Amino acid sequence: MKSEIKFPKAYGAYAKNNEIVLSSSSGGVFTLVVEWFIEKYNNNFMVAGAVWDDDFKGVHHILTSDLDEINKMKISKYVQSKKMDVFKEIEVALKKGKYVLFSGCPCEVAGLKLYLGVEYSGLYTIDFICKGSLTPLAMEQYIESIEVKKKSKVTAVNMRYKWPKLDTWIPQFIRIDFANGDNIIKEFYNTEIGHAFRIMQRPSCYKCRFTCGKKISDFTVGDFHGVSKKMLFYNKLGTSALFVNDIKGQEIFDGISSMLEYGEADIDYIYNNNKGFKDTQREVFTNILANQGLDFAIKECLSKKEKLKCMLPTKIARIIYSIKRRKLK
Repeated sequence: MKSEIKFPKAYGAYAKNNEIVLSSSSGGVFTLVVEWFIEKYNNNFMVAGAVWDDDFKGVHHILTSDLDEINKMKISKYVQSKKMDVFKEIEVALKKGKYVLFSGCPCEVAGLKLYLGVEYSGLYTIDFICKGSLTPLAMEQYIESIEVKKKSKVTAVNMRYKWPKLDTWIPQFIRIDFANGDNIIKEFYNTEIGHAFRIMQRPSCYKCRFTCGKKISDFTVGDFHGVSKKMLFYNKLGTSALFVNDIKGQEIFDGISSMLEYGEADIDYIYNNNKGFKDTQREVFTNILANQGLDFAIKECLSKKEKLKCMLPTKIARIIYSIKRRKLK
């Protein structure tokens, strides 16, 4: 008699292909899952995920089989996504016999399943370890502000920017490109939008029952914060934490495991190193943002030290961080 498989199972992992790791938020697991899904279901697949609005002031979900559009779903976007009609489109696709891979926050996966009302064998779901989402208003004001400062329109945003000679993937960097050829590359949490994300989560995010609770998705991916060089799955360019939550999740893992460097991990250790934010300034920050704008909210709520970090050139900030990191070794 076979023993019952126990879920969830947790792993630390990264793609063996470092180019995939470099183009991903952490270890490249999401890319491998999408590639596996497309190959498995060939001409009968669709993928749903979050992409930037054309003006980069917000994020929305789409359902597509276009590979260029699917590629835009990679890389974390810390803004609350507009779902539009994507749930309805997924239901129609599933009823037509399509295989659908949906990716989103844990609450979005729960919302999709509640909307559908029945289990579909053709639906696969991925969520990620979530610390909450940023209000679209803050992102909108941030883009408008930097476009004025740079005197040019934003053409690309990457909130998890990496480069080949990166010494370590944490702390993360943001890169923003402009139509005039200019760009911004800064440590994410030393920018106005990074501080807004840290300070101002939705009220429901602070008491989210999906953060460390029972998983509704088949498969979970996220950053493996707390990974050390002693762990077999350490990669300085990024390591993913992943949870296999059910039989479909196991199918996904079995399909990509040959392309991974991975090892078993402790679930509690992953969660303890991925705790969300809870800032006492949230209420003040929210009121100022709504009435006087992001720049004024940052001016009023940040300490002098935090404001200085925002103004520091990237190279100097990186040198300071490297010195601190060496002292901790």
